[in-house]
Amino acid sequence: MFKVEFTLLSSDPFNMSRLPYAIESVEKELSDICAPIKVGASIMCSPSKDSLIVVYTAFNESKQLNVYVSVESLDAQTLVQIVDKINKKMRQEGYVMTLSRTFSNSA
Repeated sequence: MFKVEFTLLSSDPFNMSRLPYAIESVEKELSDICAPIKVGASIMCSPSKDSLIVVYTAFNESKQLNVYVSVESLDAQTLVQIVDKINKKMRQEGYVMTLSRTFSNSA
């Protein structure tokens, strides 16, 4: 299993107030890739039987709201293709994804 997690940032560092609305943009953009479901303030969807996308919010140490996009898959190539699609769509919406964590498990 491969997993990458990205922090979603506004492409304009002086307009961080847009971030709370990023979840709505992500949900709309994911509908082209899979069928997203909203669970509270989080979004989940599965573009294939062995891949999962989770979008969620959390406060950091500075009490700033962060938006995270987590993608996991059994196949590394599939994972990269999904991340590429999401990244392109979010750039069009004015957001930048930056890698925050990676995981690999050979279970």
